[in-house]
Amino acid sequence: MAYDEKTDTYTCSKGRKLAATKVSKSKTDSGYETELTVYECESCADCPVKSKCTKAAGNRKIRVSKKFLAFDGF
Repeated sequence: MAYDEKTDTYTCSKGRKLAATKVSKSKTDSGYETELTVYECESCADCPVKSKCTKAAGNRKIRVSKKFLAFDGF
């Protein structure tokens, strides 16, 4: 999926936008804190590739760790 940093959205292969809906934070048993941004598709209704894209009953969601993505070259 293509990411647009200006709008903080992803775009699927069918041109539909996934916008950030929430940020979830958690801590592992070892004390490491994680922060995931949840992006949800604007609408997967009538999408011809939905069954290949997601098993969700609703719209496609992805969870992204921006901290992990910042490690360029990892």
